[in-house]
Amino acid sequence: MAGTLDLGHPIHFAMILNGPGNLTEVEQRAVAALAAYPGP
Repeated sequence: MAGTLDLGHPIHFAMILNGPGNLTEVEQRAVAALAAYPGP
């Protein structure tokens, strides 16, 4: 997954996940952490 979040300040990110099972919960937690980032 890669992209940019614009929360008044751009956050560019890339993430590679590899593992057994469904990694949706990990993805959701990562996106929530990025959205909560206070910025510079």
